[in-house]
Amino acid sequence: MKPSECALLVLDSADEPAPQNRATEATAARDRILKAAAQCGIPAFLALRDLDTAACISKPTCQQIYSPPMPGNPWGETPLGLALASASRSSLLICGYWLDECITFTALNALAEGYDIYLLTDASPPLDIADGHTAITRLVQAGIVPTTTRQVIREWAAEIPDSAQRNGLLALV
Repeated sequence: MKPSECALLVLDSADEPAPQNRATEATAARDRILKAAAQCGIPAFLALRDLDTAACISKPTCQQIYSPPMPGNPWGETPLGLALASASRSSLLICGYWLDECITFTALNALAEGYDIYLLTDASPPLDIADGHTAITRLVQAGIVPTTTRQVIREWAAEIPDSAQRNGLLALV
């Protein structure tokens, strides 16, 4: 996985609280991949479901996009679709809330748009554990690749010729 081909999409639609341990682990994983993306110059996008959330989240490494929940394909001429298209990347790494809801539909829609999709499972908690397992099975069946933030960082590091930058990335895992 080449950093020059990747973009990162973080979905924040946390309307309902997850069990604390899953939310904490997912937040740590999300922050880890955001730091790695920044180090590699990978564009990162934060899609928000409402403007109130936008006021509460400050991620300077992310372009924030207001993306209201909508059924069907959220691409085309939407702010989310336009922002991702402007990045001109073929691989899209997706994480955020909730695996068994927003993540699944966004990943399937992005796949239909021609992106190679990587699901960051450790940064994408499900609302319901059983539904999360089913969602991953469905996504794999469609051709989406489940992975973890640590694995992606290792793969990016392997592509970096500068040893100082590579070591900086590896320090995140």
